[in-house]
Amino acid sequence: AEKTEAQDIVMNVLKSSLMEGLITSLIALNLVLIVIENDRAGAELPPLVAVEVLNALLLAAYTIECGMRIFAYRANFFYVPWNVLDFTIVSLDYLMIILEFAIPNTPSFSFLRVLRLLRLARSIKVLVQFPQLALMVKGLFSTIKVVASGLLILSMSLILFGTMAVQIVHPVNKRIAESGLYDGCDRCPRAFESTFQSALTFTQQIVTGDSWGQVSIPLIEEDPKLTFFFMGVFLFTNLMILNVILSMVVESSLKAADNDTKALLREKEKEFKNHAKHLERICMEMDMDNSGNLTKGEIMQGFESNERFRDMMETMDFNKEDCDAVFSILDKDGSGDVAYKEFIEELHKMKSHDSHTMLVFIKYYVSEIKSMMSVSMQQEFMYLHQVLGVVDTDHMDRKREQQMGTSPSNELRLTMHEDSVFNVVKQIRSMLQDEMSRTMQELQTKADSQAELLSGLGLRGQSGSTPSAPG
Repeated sequence: AEKTEAQDIVMNVLKSSLMEGLITSLIALNLVLIVIENDRAGAELPPLVAVEVLNALLLAAYTIECGMRIFAYRANFFYVPWNVLDFTIVSLDYLMIILEFAIPNTPSFSFLRVLRLLRLARSIKVLVQFPQLALMVKGLFSTIKVVASGLLILSMSLILFGTMAVQIVHPVNKRIAESGLYDGCDRCPRAFESTFQSALTFTQQIVTGDSWGQVSIPLIEEDPKLTFFFMGVFLFTNLMILNVILSMVVESSLKAADNDTKALLREKEKEFKNHAKHLERICMEMDMDNSGNLTKGEIMQGFESNERFRDMMETMDFNKEDCDAVFSILDKDGSGDVAYKEFIEELHKMKSHDSHTMLVFIKYYVSEIKSMMSVSMQQEFMYLHQVLGVVDTDHMDRKREQQMGTSPSNELRLTMHEDSVFNVVKQIRSMLQDEMSRTMQELQTKADSQAELLSGLGLRGQSGSTPSAPG
């Protein structure tokens, strides 16, 4: 079913940064209240009235938020795991209140309040506004699987070496314990008496680097051949396994950073698709003649009379002065109007790709320069043609005068002089035409090369797809 306007309003409120900040503040307050409750419970003190009142207000706030989400998303609310978690925790809070009133001696359900701390994870959404923090948090979550796999391999290696230590090291350790060298150390005599104890000892000495010499050095001094065993355990566990885990964690974090960039682009694309229908309805309101297209006048009128259209354009840094440039590029056939879809897609490209926006305006201004140069050339050619026409007429008049009263030598010299001037002017005209044509061709070639360069930059720096340039 299509969403109503009320649903859109509630959804925009829930997605606003102000709402996210408010919920995050409430979650942080909830953490402080839980700490206070636990401290007083540990000291066997009664709960504070102020804490109980604040807990009730927090429950009311969570209920309102949950109700707003259900109203905005309807059935889709339960397809989001965080929404299900919020709904479950709020329901458990109400169940706890009912049980406390119905059964006075009900055991404490304070652990249910601790579950509310899981809502702190929702504050991660706010971190998206801070790229470095968001990258660190997402990198942390992306390494969980790698760390779990590394922990499994590390545990298997410790069990393997622990089993070997029971057979190889424990007899020597037992002799040392009987000699009384371990007096004052309760755990040293049983450090290698079982697989579990041996693995625990290797974890203490090699993984955490604690008290290496407490047991190992006396064992090596008692039996120097154990040096090779302990060195093998150290090299394999510390230098190999732990470093491999570290390298995989770094690689996983780098992949998370790359996926984060792609996810942001997908999120922007999804957001644009959600707003495209809304923008199309605004365009329909601006279409005075219901032709399905927008003229430049209708777009200009939209800036003046349609507040929603003007606000949306301002969020995309699209000003009224930019209409001429964008409209001239979109109106390829010179019909004076553009389709809704074409106009919306161009706005999306301009908002998503800075290089595409620059390309649009470069091509517009190049076209303007080309048009101005063409008009200027025509005017210069017309003026030159008029001058040549006057020279040609004056040249014919002088030739007639020469035939009537000028001597043959003077006539020949004057005629040759005037013919030479006339030919030179024609040559200048021809050279000007060639030079202007060559200049226009070079200008067009440079504009095309700049368009390809900017399109390539947009391909590498944005979403991986080359933005198509209109016009």
